[in-house]
Amino acid sequence: GKLSLALPLTEWLSAKASLGKYYRMPSFTELFGDRGMVRSNPALRPESGLKFEAGFEGQAQALNLRWQAALHANDAEDLIIFIPQAGGIVVARNVARARVMGLEVEADLQFSKSLSVAGSASWTHSEDTSGGTNDGYRLPGIPEREAWLGVRWEPGAWQLSYELTYVGANEGDRQESPGVRLPARVLH
Repeated sequence: GKLSLALPLTEWLSAKASLGKYYRMPSFTELFGDRGMVRSNPALRPESGLKFEAGFEGQAQALNLRWQAALHANDAEDLIIFIPQAGGIVVARNVARARVMGLEVEADLQFSKSLSVAGSASWTHSEDTSGGTNDGYRLPGIPEREAWLGVRWEPGAWQLSYELTYVGANEGDRQESPGVRLPARVLH
């Protein structure tokens, strides 16, 4: 079940919120791997939990700008995450209980019919809340910061685009070992 609310505040601004339970089956890749860098784990249990989101979205038509910002919180049972193994291999595992909270913002600006810029950024806090030896540690593979910027030019029948993605440093194991922490990276 899910309860959602959308409330127009002005002509250009609205507030939205949702609260609900969710259930996610493991994906084919999580269960059976890809015969390469992702190892199979057919013992995975489905992920479930309680999810809350609240935020604002708006537009400024005079500027051709659309934007939104939202807070989110997820209290999960059997959360599925990828855990790095030796040799660069990853394997999906369940985390008995976990909490993931954060803020996401995104905007899209249309300069003209042929030129647009879009971007997004997120700040995330993840934590193992299982009660065991990993309790309180951040979850591997979930960076605290991520950002994306895209520029697109479409002067006619073709288009030219550029994308830049920033992925912040994140944990490489469940004990936050400094030697396996993945550094921040920028992808073009």
